Amino acid sequence: MAAPNILCNTKGMDRSAWLACRAHGPDGSIPIALGGSDVAAIFGLSPWKTPLELWMEKKGLLVPDDSANAEQKEMGHLLEPIVAYWYGRRTGNTVLEDTNLYQHTD
Repeated sequence: MAAPNILCNTKGMDRSAWLACRAHGPDGSIPIALGGSDVAAIFGLSPWKTPLELWMEKKGLLVPDDSANAEQKEMGHLLEPIVAYWYGRRTGNTVLEDTNLYQHTD
């Protein structure tokens, strides 16, 4: 399997730039991108979004509601380093901070 493409490094990006890059790539050339956060919705497992809502968002027919579970999202972001540390300590696995944004080669 080929290595993924590195689209950009997101370290130091503000949230709006990161969201734009994540949605359409660093130069805006990707029409529709699916990220890890979309997987639960695709399979109908997300408590916040249905597969239809995700499709409508990706097609530009529905504006995402960023206020939904905003506190949980913020808390998750703040806890990422703690969870990574704890995981590494409990498993013995090395955890690397990776701030690159990747794209599948296909």
